Amino acid sequence: MSDVPELFKSRYFKRKSVNVFKFVDEICEKSAANFSNSVLNITYSIPKESMYCSIDTELLERAIYNMIANSVKAQSKNIHIDLKQQRDILQLSVSDDGYGMINEQKSKILTKFKEKPALNFSDRGLGLGMLIIHAAAFSHNGTVLITDVEPRGCKVTLTIQITGKGQMQLSQNPVFLNFDPLGGVDPIVIELAEFLPPENF
Repeated sequence: MSDVPELFKSRYFKRKSVNVFKFVDEICEKSAANFSNSVLNITYSIPKESMYCSIDTELLERAIYNMIANSVKAQSKNIHIDLKQQRDILQLSVSDDGYGMINEQKSKILTKFKEKPALNFSDRGLGLGMLIIHAAAFSHNGTVLITDVEPRGCKVTLTIQITGKGQMQLSQNPVFLNFDPLGGVDPIVIELAEFLPPENF
């Protein structure tokens, strides 16, 4: 299980049963569409079949956007998102061709999340974003793995334990940004606003 600060251990995780493949596919589609007018190329491989399980949709969506944000901060031109199922575990990976991470940075990340959260953790922009990613892993009894991509880049994998299979259908998400008239903002705006092309707003 991922080590996260007490701040997130005390959070009430809001789970609901959704078609997790469709849920992640819609997030990938929205991410790719919002960067379609930029130099960044986002591709993804998501299973087409249905697989319902209980997840914290809000936290997982924010985690995925933060995984993408970390790749963008590493000056990546190509990002690939992959989702696979191995028995009762889902493996969600974001790979990039950015400048990667040295072993010292990887070790510092793991150490950081055994301590209190630090909002000024600046190595590769890994601050609150990585905290959210680790919290998503923690809330789903999973882990966060960081590996190298050859010849250049980094791969961050978030694992999720499949629990609570159900029949609840997920409503369609808009492809582009969705501003709630009551003041709510689409999570992609919160997590990726500084990287999105101006014409998306």
